[in-house]
Amino acid sequence: MPKPETLFDLLEVQASARGEHLALIDGEATCSYRDLHIRARSMAGGLQHAGVTCGDRVLLLVPLSIDFFVVFLALMRLGAAAVLIDPAMPLKTLRACLKKVRPNVLIGVPKAHLFRLVPEVGAIALALSLGGAVPFARHVRPLEARIPGPVDPHSAALLTFTSGSTGTPKTIVRSHAFLLHQHDAVRSTLEARDGDIELSTLPVFILSNIGCGITSVLPLKGYGRPHSMRADHMIAYMAAKGVNRLLAAPAFCRRLCDEAMRQDRPLSDLKRIFTGGGPVFPNLLRDLQRAAPQAEITMVYGSSEAEPIAHVRASEVSADDVTATANGAGLLAGEPVAAVQLAIIADTDAVLTEMDAEAFAALKQPQGQAGEIVVSGAHVVKGYLDPADAAGTKFSVEATLWHRTGDAGYLDARGRLWLLGRCSARITTSAGVLYPFSVEAAVMGLPGVRRAAALTQGEAVTLVVEADAPLTPDQCADLHRQWPALSAIHPMKHIPVDRRHHSKVLYRELLRRL
Repeated sequence: MPKPETLFDLLEVQASARGEHLALIDGEATCSYRDLHIRARSMAGGLQHAGVTCGDRVLLLVPLSIDFFVVFLALMRLGAAAVLIDPAMPLKTLRACLKKVRPNVLIGVPKAHLFRLVPEVGAIALALSLGGAVPFARHVRPLEARIPGPVDPHSAALLTFTSGSTGTPKTIVRSHAFLLHQHDAVRSTLEARDGDIELSTLPVFILSNIGCGITSVLPLKGYGRPHSMRADHMIAYMAAKGVNRLLAAPAFCRRLCDEAMRQDRPLSDLKRIFTGGGPVFPNLLRDLQRAAPQAEITMVYGSSEAEPIAHVRASEVSADDVTATANGAGLLAGEPVAAVQLAIIADTDAVLTEMDAEAFAALKQPQGQAGEIVVSGAHVVKGYLDPADAAGTKFSVEATLWHRTGDAGYLDARGRLWLLGRCSARITTSAGVLYPFSVEAAVMGLPGVRRAAALTQGEAVTLVVEADAPLTPDQCADLHRQWPALSAIHPMKHIPVDRRHHSKVLYRELLRRL
């Protein structure tokens, strides 16, 4: 068999090698690798008959389901690029994103066609309905047909958007070749094994699971987001489906963990847990280990442009590491993954473009010195749909392209990465440079604290704490002594966080509320 050049090619390999093995479980519905391959090929024929061609940009409005992956893989087979958006995205942001991408095909379940009331969606020339008839849209049905090929591995396969939590979302273009490189990085980091049955809420990681030949369990409908999840229902569902591996955001893990401890019902079936997409603090690792005593827990650090970057097992986080976090050393992210090159450079607002190896070496920070985290590798995004978005985020060192994450950190004596938050948040006080995230990470170790956020105003830091009970006067006094720049401590019932993962603080919204 020829070397795979797309994820669809990997599906064909798995369908041939383990056709009857379950690829996807979605509630009571299941799909084997053979069935997934057959359905994706037939869907490609139906989409081709409906007018979808190689090079199209297809806005895909299908909930996470077996049908989602059937259509996604069918688009890959055709050489069309899927455009994915977060339905929770604010309308203004959604419209701005679609204006950049300008998709020419819409595929959606009937309910999703209500989005056509949005002008940028309504302007899409070809509207296709999946699963039912919709006015002014063609109903797509599977069809056996000859599909031209092969697909150019360097053509666009997937268009997504950065979170926009630190500015206007950028459009990330992933080619078929890039997705294979990302799959390789994920596979070597997360180490899929025969017999794994994984619950995951993240489509890119489920696609990697398909490439690995393991079973993915999709979350219950409407339960993929932490704030809308009935944790007791999810735990029962996971047990019923034999889930032994979990990949989810920290907030999702926290909900499961709290419910398991409330019920005094350990998550004994879980053998491995991977969590990332937001800060993973030591208190969550501790509680997860109590809730899932048989599990090997790994936290994964990455970004939209580079996933994964670093990882560390909970068993490798020592008492000294936890103490270091409590003392303001930041949050341990672990060793860089094998697929990435990582360096810490001097934190600068200057735009970096091209430089030679000598100039790059001069920018690098020594061990233990904080700076900006920069990464390079085959699974690191090389650019954006709009080339202007790359200004300030990409630079080249001779023939190697590097990505500036915008995150601050440092490497310790063991080569492990520690996180200090966003570079843009750093302040200089009379005591030296302070990264507010290091304050947040320390406060998260206090009993009963659910979330903490530190805001900077000039040289002063305001700390906002979401906790089961207000911090005591002694705790506040200790914090003021530890960080003289701390000007005020405010309790808040709910600190605003992102809608997708419920893990990242929305600092602008928080500042508005204050």
